[in-house]
Amino acid sequence: MAKYSFSQDERIKTDFHFQHLIDKGNKIVSNSFILYTTSKINETQNIGFITSKKIGNAVLRNKSKRTLKEIVRQHQYNIHKQYDILLIARKDLLNTSYKDVAHEFINSIQEASIWVD
Repeated sequence: MAKYSFSQDERIKTDFHFQHLIDKGNKIVSNSFILYTTSKINETQNIGFITSKKIGNAVLRNKSKRTLKEIVRQHQYNIHKQYDILLIARKDLLNTSYKDVAHEFINSIQEASIWVD
């Protein structure tokens, strides 16, 4: 049975790792989020999510983060494992349907050339 969750080892936790992705990563901007990708620095693929206070209160920030996590979770087996990923939510994420955000994510991953069929 396939694993559809993120373990502690697969999450980006340190400020250094977040800053490394922002400084050195390939940046792709969509209406709902900003995607940063870079070749991984650990043995496992790491994924991080950022929602700033510009999004809104804690409820809205958590909702946007849950949306992004669910989209990545559903498509994690189509993402090349040699890359770390950082997703930064934008305010338009809350006004966009789940289906459209998922479509933007797939297009962004394909544009970054890390989509695996």
